[in-house]
Amino acid sequence: TLFDRVFGGNDYNYARTVAAIDEAIAAIDQGTLMMPAAIARLEAQKAELSVQLEGAKAALAQLETLVNMSEEEKNRIGQAAALLIRDNSIVGLDCGVSIQIMAKYISGVQNVTFVTNSLPIATIIEDKMFCKEITGRLVFIGGEIDIENRFARGALATDTLSFFHFDQAFLSCSAISTHGVSCYNIEESVFAAHMTKQAT
Repeated sequence: TLFDRVFGGNDYNYARTVAAIDEAIAAIDQGTLMMPAAIARLEAQKAELSVQLEGAKAALAQLETLVNMSEEEKNRIGQAAALLIRDNSIVGLDCGVSIQIMAKYISGVQNVTFVTNSLPIATIIEDKMFCKEITGRLVFIGGEIDIENRFARGALATDTLSFFHFDQAFLSCSAISTHGVSCYNIEESVFAAHMTKQAT
């Protein structure tokens, strides 16, 4: 019989199989009952993630606006600062991005000695001197090169500053507060502090 072929004519095997089927049915029933609750939790999580996503998008949009405003302000400040450079002077330029922007606007000055520890700024000044847009001398302060930020740092760089007395020094910073001016990069801060001491 079919019973014999499936269960080997053994009542114990039959009973055990029926019990297993009952357990499976019970599990299915329980899962069916739990399904709406699980779906509700997933929907709540989805809604929460959606809110977080929209918040993140709004924050990124605001950040992008601030970055664009910052770039515009840096360009305006750079243009104004470049106009302050006087002929026949010794000018110190640190390695900040703002000073790099300023360097792009330096034009028409004569017999100016530029001193910097920034590779990008040195390149900008060198190009302007080569094209006769400005005249003078360019002194690159050597030392250990910070590969990521592309400036010379360390004792050699700061000690070399003692050979100069600057008529003007242009420095950048990360923040200004009631406690003073600060920079997130310690090596950059040390160099800027030494340059400040050597400026009138």
